[in-house]
Amino acid sequence: MLKRFKLKFLVIIILSIILFCSSVIYVSNNKVSAAKRNIEQKLKGDYHPARIMVKFKKGVADEEILNKSKKYTSKEQNFYKPKMGGQIVQSVYLNGEVNIDKNVLDDEEKMEEMRLEYKDELEDLMLKYEFDPDVESVDVVHMGRVMYSDAGDGTYSDDFDSTPDYSEGKHWYYDKINLPEVWDDQECATGGELCGGDSDVIVAVLDTGVAYETYSTGTYEWGGYNYDIDYDVADELNGINLYTNSSDPYGSGDQDGNGICDDYNGVDMEMWVENNTTGDTWDCSSSDDTKKEGHANDDYGHGTYVTGIISSLTDNSANSIGIANNVSIMPIKLNIPFTGFVYEDSFYYSVMYAVDNGADVINASLGWEDDSTGYLKAAVDYAEAAGVTMVISSGNSFYGYSTPMCYPAQYDDSNVIAVGAVNSDNSRSSYSQYGSNLDIVAPVGEGTAGDGNHDATWQQTLGCAWSCSSSSDFTTFQMDYGSGTSFAAPQVAAGAALVKSRSSDLDALEIRNTIVGTATDIGSGGRDDYTGYGILDLEELWNNIWSSWEYTGGTTDRDVNMMVYNPGSGDRLYQAVKGMSSRIYTR
Repeated sequence: MLKRFKLKFLVIIILSIILFCSSVIYVSNNKVSAAKRNIEQKLKGDYHPARIMVKFKKGVADEEILNKSKKYTSKEQNFYKPKMGGQIVQSVYLNGEVNIDKNVLDDEEKMEEMRLEYKDELEDLMLKYEFDPDVESVDVVHMGRVMYSDAGDGTYSDDFDSTPDYSEGKHWYYDKINLPEVWDDQECATGGELCGGDSDVIVAVLDTGVAYETYSTGTYEWGGYNYDIDYDVADELNGINLYTNSSDPYGSGDQDGNGICDDYNGVDMEMWVENNTTGDTWDCSSSDDTKKEGHANDDYGHGTYVTGIISSLTDNSANSIGIANNVSIMPIKLNIPFTGFVYEDSFYYSVMYAVDNGADVINASLGWEDDSTGYLKAAVDYAEAAGVTMVISSGNSFYGYSTPMCYPAQYDDSNVIAVGAVNSDNSRSSYSQYGSNLDIVAPVGEGTAGDGNHDATWQQTLGCAWSCSSSSDFTTFQMDYGSGTSFAAPQVAAGAALVKSRSSDLDALEIRNTIVGTATDIGSGGRDDYTGYGILDLEELWNNIWSSWEYTGGTTDRDVNMMVYNPGSGDRLYQAVKGMSSRIYTR
């Protein structure tokens, strides 16, 4: 009897253990399945095929991070470990060559094949980090793009001529935002001191580069390909003011110790990211790749077009026009060579560089549908903490983005000005993405250029614009029609630079308040999701930059008129304007 009881008890114990283990295995499998589904969801969008981003929890030592990477990837690599909100972030690169040729990226089918080449390794590595107790999150590095549409080539020149009327020319959009009136107010015809802004004000253009210098690369390797390319200065930009890093002149290496070679006027940030995170030997004196870091030359055309809107010189041989032609430009290139595609880690480092090197305004005519990695928000927060104004295009729906507005325009940080596009009749351009955080719009048009009047912007860009390749000529230029929120943002960025030029003590929030508070309402009598606070008005803006704004606590659904306290005579002493969320700001 006792033996039977013992045997029965033993069987029960064994069965219990089996059932318990099965339960553990079942739960564990569920967790793995859930993690795999989560990773598969992250791999649905456009991303770097051989790069992931891992965010570690606070307190994890750098040495431990490096040890984990060696353990998980079986490869010793050169890591750059920036901090985002006090958290260590590590870019992890997989083994193998990464083919980022333009034709591959432009071909959706080939793009899928390129992903499949790394998919198993990518998923496996992400899964390891997903279950690491020291890791907060793991994600791919998402791909965004610049926000434009080519509307056709210009065939003849047409300067900003008042005969018969400004509005009849190809630069009709400048007439709509009252640029001629601003030039009169700035006394440009008689050499006004602030005509075109102040050269001490720096606008960082985060884009595909700028045609700002004559430069030959020599032979350098990028993404497994060798390039030997010549660049030249666009006619409209020949003589503009450029940001200067006087401590790091060309050909002198990394004199200022910021880890970037020869960044005299700016930086090719995607080149820098590639050089510093793929195990390449980083050597300013011998590596052609690292020498290229300091040359943010345009190989796509978009950045030159955007920069022209901000700062084209007047009376240039291209007959192009810019708004703030006296401010200084900081070119920062963050696209994959010969494409309009950009990675969010390059954007993050680019914002850091712009802020750390004195930019007052950052123009970013680009966007992402996804912001899950935290790179984009961290970049905006970094600029906000430093008081740097960020002007960002709202996004173009013709790229298939499903979000109301792209990131980082969708953020409601105090330093972000989200800009959409409208047509000549003040209707929203059909592609212009919208939402509750849209601040303002600028005239661009639908993009069916025709003769160019009232339906597209018209600026100078590369002769190969929008379809450049490694064999293209980057020394010839053309006038071109373009549409998209890409070309609305720089109109507002130039306006922000004018505000800073006239009153340098204004912070980013005050600049934003001034811009949206002086916009011409074209919506429902207040802010709406489609046109923000209205259309940019440079004349109203210029004539209302005279002191800081202060929120006084009031709100109203109606327009607010200027109120003047003027006992007897003298200058006005008091003014009120409706700003964000219908709040009343006074000064």
